[in-house]
Amino acid sequence: IKMHPQNFDLRKLLEDIFDQLEETAQKRGTRLKIFKYAPKSCYVFADKLRIGQVLTNLVVNAIKYGNESGTIVVNYTIDQDSVSISVKDDGPGIEEKHLNRIFERFYRIDKSRSKEQGGTGLGLAIVK
Repeated sequence: IKMHPQNFDLRKLLEDIFDQLEETAQKRGTRLKIFKYAPKSCYVFADKLRIGQVLTNLVVNAIKYGNESGTIVVNYTIDQDSVSISVKDDGPGIEEKHLNRIFERFYRIDKSRSKEQGGTGLGLAIVK
């Protein structure tokens, strides 16, 4: 994959992603929030399209597998020359026995719910 790094505001990208996913979240009664103490702007030098793809996949998964009428909070922290991002939902979580496999292509934890939830099982493989 060829990367195309550029300077962009991570917070603005998150706000745009939330705008795109607002209708999907509302269907499940889910609230999308940026952590209240996250910096008001955060300029990074990275591939904006790829970072957007990763964040979108993580938020979509949080909407799908988090609790109905739940809340998803995205936070980012700046530490010298790096930025850490977290996406937190209030769903049941992932059992420890599955953690080492969740980034495998097509791996689904709950095969019985795969049809109702949709998707290809590639989201977290792309994130990786």
